Order: sequence, then C-alpha cells, then structure tokens
Amino acid sequence: MVKKQIPITLATILLILAIGLVGCRSAVTPTPTEAQAPEATQAPEATQALQPTAPPAPTAEPAKTEAPPASEKSSITILIPEDPPSFNAIVGDTGYDALVMNLVMLGLTGVDPEGKVYPELAAELPTVENGGVVVDEEAGTMDVTWKLRQDVQWADGTPVTADDVVFT
Repeated sequence: MVKKQIPITLATILLILAIGLVGCRSAVTPTPTEAQAPEATQAPEATQALQPTAPPAPTAEPAKTEAPPASEKSSITILIPEDPPSFNAIVGDTGYDALVMNLVMLGLTGVDPEGKVYPELAAELPTVENGGVVVDEEAGTMDVTWKLRQDVQWADGTPVTADDVVFT
C-alpha cells in the first residue's frame, strides 16, 4: 500500500513545483525584429530675452466697514465631518457635540484638564455639606439643588434663569 502512494506523492510534488516555476518565471519581452532609429526632432526656436515689467501701482486702502446694526442677526457656521448623535455632550461621545456645546452655551459645571469639576454657570457645586445634596435612604431618592450665579446674562442683557437651565 505504501508503494502505491509513492508515485502519487511524487506526481503531486512535481505538479506543485511545475506550477510554482511557471508562476515565478519573468515576463519575456520580445526582441525587436528591426532596429528602429529615433525620429529626428527640430531644435527649439530661440526665445526672446525676458523684459522687466513695471512695478504694480499701490492699491488703495480698503474702505472701513461699520458694525452691523444691533437689529441684524449674525451667525456662525461650524463644519464637522459627521453628523453628531446629539448636541448634548453628556450623552454623546464624538467630541463634536462637546465642541458645539462649549461654543454656544455654558454648562452648570466644567471639567479642567486635571479632571476636577468646577462651577461654571452654578454658583457652587452642590454637596451634602452645603445642603445642595439631600439623600433620603428610606425612599431611595436624592435631591440636588443647584444655585445659579447672579451675574450671568444672555447677549441681550436678560438674566439667565433656572427655566433657561431646565430648557437646555
């Protein structure tokens, strides 16, 4: 039985080697049958020497523009490469929503580069010690009271209220 498998094994090895050799051979370029002489080209015509040009005349100072009247609305366009899932950085994770949120509105708090939370729109961070956090363990609830800064106003001078925070 082993003797019968030797010719099959040998044939298989030779077939694999033949396929490998055929696949690895380099492409042979045909030899030219006639030597072809390159075509003659004409020499380029002589070009004229460059002449200096006159310097440009000074431009006039641009006219000063006036600021738009307060009644006109202005806008800003922010381009981002994808649709954000929301403009709420608390529930989004793309970073674009956080960028837009930071550009257009203050949050109750901010986070510094060291990861520490600081009050931004809030007057102070609510804690158990200052009475801002009240835990009712029997009911399994917690009440958090945020105190807002009094010096924050909208662009039109209207004070920011708790209703504004709830809306945003």
